[in-house]
Amino acid sequence: MLRKMIRRDGVAALAALGLLGTAACSDLLDVELPGRVITEQLDDPALATALANGVVITFECAWTQYVAAANAMSD
Repeated sequence: MLRKMIRRDGVAALAALGLLGTAACSDLLDVELPGRVITEQLDDPALATALANGVVITFECAWTQYVAAANAMSD
């Protein structure tokens, strides 16, 4: 009788902890994306470096993926 009571209380406590754990982490992975670049910002000289770095990083990522795919398909 005591074992059943302890087991039932343990299951209830574990379920309560699981619910609290998921409720506490509900916004852990929420990310706000800045969205698209406004057309007027493309003409801003202050953002030229950031835009150029973005182009370079995008090209480097594409090149790396291309090389990896070509390597995987070649002999």
